[in-house]
Amino acid sequence: TGDPLDSVEKKMFVLSDASGKVEVEEVPVLRRNLVRDDVCIVDVGTYLFIWIGKGSTSLEKQQAMVVSSRYLKELGRYCSTCITRVMEGQEHRCPLFLQVL
Repeated sequence: TGDPLDSVEKKMFVLSDASGKVEVEEVPVLRRNLVRDDVCIVDVGTYLFIWIGKGSTSLEKQQAMVVSSRYLKELGRYCSTCITRVMEGQEHRCPLFLQVL
């Protein structure tokens, strides 16, 4: 049997308030798309990671959970998906996150 993470479509989103309001943009699931000044959401099916960049604003951090919850509810996965916060520089504490990227 293969890795369960290989069977799901992975998605990555960047949350940024650089324009004055929080905007969400889907980007390719690549480590280089982790933006230090923003918050990134990485969806891998049964897990959803919220990566907090060191330069992210308090609004971005707050809205990440709101956006994540709304996203999972729309997909009907709110109760079945584990949400994990990962702080920039602390990725080693979450091996599954490193495995995804």
